Amino acid sequence: MVLNCVVLYILVVLLRGVYRLLKLLYDLLPFVSKILLSILWLSSMFPQIFSAVFRSSILLILFQLLQSILL
Repeated sequence: MVLNCVVLYILVVLLRGVYRLLKLLYDLLPFVSKILLSILWLSSMFPQIFSAVFRSSILLILFQLLQSILL
């Protein structure tokens, strides 16, 4: 019985932590989207700078995928 209460208490604490984390991420979403859009806008204005930054092919593919999704 005591073990069940301890396990239930741990689950409640973990769920509260997950809820707080999700709420924090949801509150940060508009800020993050503005930053991503400004990065994409800058990349369209200055493509040579961003092509130098994203020399790695995997990073370049991920960046182009992100650009195609958001624009």
